[in-house]
This record gives sequence, structure tokens and C-alpha cells, in this order.
Amino acid sequence: MKKQNKKTQIAGTGTTIKRTPAKKGRRLADHFPDLANYAANDDQTTKDLLLTDAEFGSKYRKGKSRRLQELETKNIKVAYENLRIEHSRISSLGSELNAILNETGGNLHHLLTVPKTPEQATALLRLWFINSGPRGSRVEVTLEDLQDAVKKLKIDDIDTEIARRLIFPIGEPEPVQKFAARVKLARQSIYPRIRRLTEKLEKLSQDRLFAPLVEAVIEAKRPSQTGIQFPLQHPLVSISLLPAEGPLGHISDLIRVAILCAVRGDALEAQESQRPVRLTTVDVSGIQVLQVS
Repeated sequence: MKKQNKKTQIAGTGTTIKRTPAKKGRRLADHFPDLANYAANDDQTTKDLLLTDAEFGSKYRKGKSRRLQELETKNIKVAYENLRIEHSRISSLGSELNAILNETGGNLHHLLTVPKTPEQATALLRLWFINSGPRGSRVEVTLEDLQDAVKKLKIDDIDTEIARRLIFPIGEPEPVQKFAARVKLARQSIYPRIRRLTEKLEKLSQDRLFAPLVEAVIEAKRPSQTGIQFPLQHPLVSISLLPAEGPLGHISDLIRVAILCAVRGDALEAQESQRPVRLTTVDVSGIQVLQVS
């Protein structure tokens, strides 16, 4: 019976080379491990690495030492590049952790509790979205990214007040009539603004810069008998309790917008009646999402 040849897959090349079984001796790949795992080898190098010592000696009766030196040089270059990438990864991770330390005043234990300042909240956000990969650490979303996404909506000061006082306040919202009188606008003009602003804010869930935050908040939500709840002990949700000031884009605004986006798809009744969703109550179980007529 004719013996069937086995095949060897070359890492990262997508090519398969036939070989006969039971060959004795170490392969060249064992001598040059970094080069053997390198995905961008030329065909000749790939073939040579599959050879045993004996086969290599037969193939390079003349010039064996020179070819070995070439492979050794290539292996050193690949090994150096691997070390450079690893060093870059560790350095960038160290830089990110150092930035977090600076933002917390050197006290990382603050991140284990509810943040009490925007700086602590920013550090927590950085830590939450830090991702260390083979090519260096990265932050999947930053405070600046989120604020840039909100800036695209072109929200004015009145809309900012509407968002904070009427759409996503923690606790009871300000009555629309009282709000309208305070900002010197007709009450009837406030409702269309609520509708338009809610629609703008919902679009943030589709924004590439904002979507990671919405996804993170979605992971924190949980069903309840009265709606959707978010546990206050969740690090991101705890940020939403910080008092907001200035233009819409304060870090607590961003989390509340993300909560709004996260629950909008679940609020079917509100969607069918085209009524805005707002955040209304805080209790020991979390932030509960209700509807307002």
C-alpha cells in the first residue's frame, strides 16, 4: 500500500507543504523559533525552516555556513522586533496607568468607591475602557471622544437645561411650566424641544465614538417589575450621580445619555406613544427608568 504523505501548515502564510513522515533530526525551525513564527517569511526561508539538519546539510553542501548565518540574522531581526513591540505595549500601558494615578491624586483606592470628583470619574472611565493588546495598550473610548460626539449634536444652552432638568434628572424632574417660566419661554415651545433633543440624544448610540459607552451601560442594566434598573454600585452608573455643570458634555451627562440610549429600545410603550423616556428615581436598588407624559 502506498504511504500517504503528511502535510505541514506554515504559520501565517496560508500555504501547506507536503512532507514525508518519520523524518529524523531537529528541524531548522527549532533553531530559529522567532523566525519560524514570523508570518512574512519569503518562500525560500519557509521551505528551509521545514528541513531537518540533515536535509539542510544535503541541500546546502556548499554555502551551508553562509545560509545559516543569513537565517540567524533574520531570526535576530524578528526577535528584536518582537521585543520592541512588547516594550511598546508595556510602556504604553505604564503611561496609561500613570495618567490614571495622576487623575486620582495617586490614590487608586478612590476608584474602588463611588467617584467624588470629575477627575476621579475620568480616571475610572480610562480604567474601565483600557485594553492592552499585543501592539500596545489603548483606551477604547476617552472623555474627549465622548464629548466630541456630543458636540456634533450642536446643543444650545436651553437644550442643555432641558436635558438635565426634564429628560434625565436623577429624582423628580422640574415641572415643565416652572421650567418654561424660568427660561422665559412658552410652555408649548418646550415640548417640541424635548422631542427633538431626545431624538438627537438617541442617535448617539449609533455614533462610533459613543457606542462603546452605551454598550458598557447596557451590560449593567437589569430588568425589574417596574421597568429597567441600573445598580448604583456599578462604576459607570455611579458617575451619573455627580453634579453636572457647563455645556452638555460633563462626564455625568455622558453616562446619563448612555443610560437613555441603553433603555430606549426596551421602553416599547414609550416608543409606541412617542413619549420621551427620562430617569426619575434613585433608590437602594438603582436608577429606575420610567416614562413621562
